[in-house]
Amino acid sequence: MNVIALLLFSISSFAGFEPSLKFCGNVIKAKIERRYPVPDDVNYFMRGSPKTRQLGFATDAGNRILDLATGKLIEAPGRIDPVLSPDGRFLTVPMYKYYDPRTRTIQILDPFNPPPGGIRFRVRGDTVFEQEAVAGERLRSDLRPADLRRMGAFHGINAMDFYVKGANDKYVEFFSDSQIDATYQSVGLLRTGRDEGTYRVLIERSDGIGYRDYVFKFKDGGAKFVRASNYRSACGKNFTGALPVLNKSGTEFATYVPDQEVTKIYAIDATRGRCVEKDSIPAMVGKMDFSPNNKLLAFHVENGNFPDGAFKTPSRASQLGVFLFDRAKKRMVPVQDVDTEDSYYPVFIDDETLAFVSAGKVIKGEDRKFFVNLVKIGESPGLGCTGCDEKSVKGQFAALIGLFYNQKCDQLKGTFRQSLSTYSKMTPQQCMELVKSLGASDDPIQFPTLLGAAWDAKVFKDAKVKDLEKYCVSEVTAIGESQSGGVR
Repeated sequence: MNVIALLLFSISSFAGFEPSLKFCGNVIKAKIERRYPVPDDVNYFMRGSPKTRQLGFATDAGNRILDLATGKLIEAPGRIDPVLSPDGRFLTVPMYKYYDPRTRTIQILDPFNPPPGGIRFRVRGDTVFEQEAVAGERLRSDLRPADLRRMGAFHGINAMDFYVKGANDKYVEFFSDSQIDATYQSVGLLRTGRDEGTYRVLIERSDGIGYRDYVFKFKDGGAKFVRASNYRSACGKNFTGALPVLNKSGTEFATYVPDQEVTKIYAIDATRGRCVEKDSIPAMVGKMDFSPNNKLLAFHVENGNFPDGAFKTPSRASQLGVFLFDRAKKRMVPVQDVDTEDSYYPVFIDDETLAFVSAGKVIKGEDRKFFVNLVKIGESPGLGCTGCDEKSVKGQFAALIGLFYNQKCDQLKGTFRQSLSTYSKMTPQQCMELVKSLGASDDPIQFPTLLGAAWDAKVFKDAKVKDLEKYCVSEVTAIGESQSGGVR
C-alpha cells in the first residue's frame, strides 16, 4: 500500500526554559500548501462547502465567503454564522429582524440603532414571547403575531434566512424560517438530485438541540422552497449538549457534554425520535468538522490559560492548536501547534485537505494578521494517542504525562483535554526525559492537582514512575485511509 499525500511536520525545541528541563519545547508545524490573507478577524467558527471549495465565516466587518480557487473574498449577508450547504447551492444566515408598526414592514435589526422603546415581544412561528425585566422571557399563549400587529407593537422576528448567489456575487434571499431562531446552525445534505435537494438544519435552542428538514428546488440559478418538516428534537427530552455540529450527510452530529467534559458523536434516528451514541472524545471540541467520508474529525484545542465563555478570536493568553481524530483507530494527533501564532477553526475541504485559521501573536504597535491555510492530511511525528478516551487507563496515564509537562514547562494548571493534547504532541524522547525527571523508577508518583470531572484518580492508585514509561512508546501511523482502502 502506497503512502500518499503525507503532511510533513517538523518538531523543534525553542529557548526560554530552564536548561535542566531539556524535554520542554515542542512545536508541531504543518506544511502549508496555500495561505490566504484575511484582512479582518475570523469570528466564532468557520464552515465550508466541499463541492464548491468555499468557506464561510464572520468578521467584525461582516460575513464573508472565501473562494479557495480564486482567493476572492465575497461579501455575504448578515454579521454572524454564514453557513453554506455541503453542495454549495445555498447559504444560511441567522438574521435578527423586527416588525415596524410605523411602516408595517419587517426590518433588519441594527443592534447599534434599535427601534424606540426597544423590543418587548419576540415571535417564533405563531408563538409569542414577552421579555420581562425580572422574570426574563415568558410564553404569551394568549397572543398571536396578528395581535401584536393590531396592537401596533414592535416585535422581534428572529429567523434563519436562506440565500442563493446571484449576479455579481450578490446573495438573494429565497426563504426565511422563523421556526429556526438560533445561531450556530449546521447544514447536512440528506438527498440530492439534478434540480432538487433535501437538507437538514440543526440548531441549539433554549429547549435543546433540534432540527428541521427542507426540500428545495433549483433552476436557472435560483431556488424555491418546496416543503419542510416540523421542528423536531434531535434526541428527545432531558438531553443536554452544547455547540452541536452536523456531519455533511446530516445523519450524525457532535456535541459537547459539559457535565462529562467530553464531546460525543450521535447518530440521529429520525424515525424513533432518538439519538444513538457512536463516539466519545476526551476534549471540548464543539467547534469541529466532519470529513466528507465521515472518517475523520478536526478541531482545535486551547492549550493556554483562558477564561470561560464563548470563544470568538484568540486572546493574548491563547495557545491554540489544530488536531485530528481518526474515528476507526480512535486516534488523536496534532496537525499544527506553534508558538508564533494561534491555529483554530479547522474545516475539511475534501477527505485529504484541511483548512484552518491562523492568527499571529499580538505584537505591540502592530496589527494582528489573520490567514486561512490549506494543508494535506497525513502523518504526525508526535506520540498521538490511540484509544485515549477519559474512561480508559491509557487515556488517564497519557493525560497525566501531559499534565506534568504543562506544569513543568508552561506553568499551566491543565485540564484533561489540554493535558491529553499536550501528550499527543510530545516525541517519545521528550516523554521519556519528562518521566525520568519525576524520580527513580520505583518512586511513587507525586500527583499534581487534577481539575475537572474527566480525571479518574482511582486509576493512579499505588502508581510508580516506571508505570508511566510504557506510555512513551511511539505510535506514529498514517491518519485515515486512501480512496482505494490503503493507508496513506
